[in-house]
Amino acid sequence: MLSELPEVTELHSVPDAYVPLMGFKLNGVSIGLPYAKLPLWIIPEDLDISQDSILQNADEQTVRSLNGCRVTDQIFRLVPNIQSFRTTLRRIRFWAKKRGVYSNVSGFLGGINWALLVARICQLYPNALPNMLVSRFFRVYTQWHWPNPILLCSIDDEGSSSLGLQVWDPRRNPKDLLHKMPIITPAYPCMNSNMLQFQDDSRPLKCCLFMGLQRKQGVEAVEPFDIRRTIEEFKNTVYCYMLWVHEMEVSVSHVMRRSIPSFVFPGGVRPLRNLKRTRHSKRSSEQIVSSTIY
Repeated sequence: MLSELPEVTELHSVPDAYVPLMGFKLNGVSIGLPYAKLPLWIIPEDLDISQDSILQNADEQTVRSLNGCRVTDQIFRLVPNIQSFRTTLRRIRFWAKKRGVYSNVSGFLGGINWALLVARICQLYPNALPNMLVSRFFRVYTQWHWPNPILLCSIDDEGSSSLGLQVWDPRRNPKDLLHKMPIITPAYPCMNSNMLQFQDDSRPLKCCLFMGLQRKQGVEAVEPFDIRRTIEEFKNTVYCYMLWVHEMEVSVSHVMRRSIPSFVFPGGVRPLRNLKRTRHSKRSSEQIVSSTIY
C-alpha cells in the first residue's frame, strides 16, 4: 500500500529493532511506523489500545510497540495543560538537537525521555507558562537526586497478576536497582524508558558553554595573552549571581578548534585566519622593496 503512493519514498523495514517498525519519508518528512501483531481476525476502527486487555496474549515486541501510543495518550491525560506541555517540549527538543544530545542511538536521551521529563515539570508547576517551564526544567534536573525515578503517576501493577507482564519495581526486581537514571513510563506495564548507564551517577546531566575570545581590532600581539585572570573574573561574576546555588559549578578548560563539537558552529568549524600566510606575504613584500632599493 505505502509503496504505491507517490508521496512515499525510502520505504524500508527494521524487523530486528527493539521496537519493530517501518521507516519511510512522506513528502520529505521522516516517519517511523511501529508494527504490532494482535490476536484479532478483524481490527475495528474504534479499537481502544488504552485498555490493558489489548495486551492479552501479546508478545514482548508488540507490547513495546503498543506502549509508545499508550504512553503518549497517558501523558496527555496526566499533564495539567496540554498546550503548555507541547510548547515547552518543542523548545527543549530544539535545545537538545542543537547541542547534539537528542538521540538514543548516540547514547543520549530520546524523544520519549525528553517528553516524560517535560511532563513532570508541567505537573510540578501546573500554572506556569512555557517560558517559565523551560527555566524550571533546567533548574529542577540540575538538582535532581538520581537515581530517584521520574514518575508521572504511581506504578500500575494491578494487571501484572492477570497479564503476567513485568513492571519496573526495584523492590521486587533487584536488577532495577542498577538503573542510574530511571525515567518511568506511566502506562502499564510501567518500564524504564531510559536504559543509559552513566559512570558518574551523581551528575548524569551537565551543561556546557563555548566562549570565543579575540583581540580587539587594531591591537597588535606584543606578548602571549594570559587568559587565567579573565577566567577568574568571569567565575567570580557568575558566583555572585543572585540565583546561584551551591550545586552549581563553573569549570573552564581550553579545547583545540578541531575538538569543538559540531553543534557550536552548525555550518562547520570556522576556518582559521591564515596568519602565517599573511606574515609570509608581508615579509616577501619587504624583501622585494629592499632588493629594489639596493
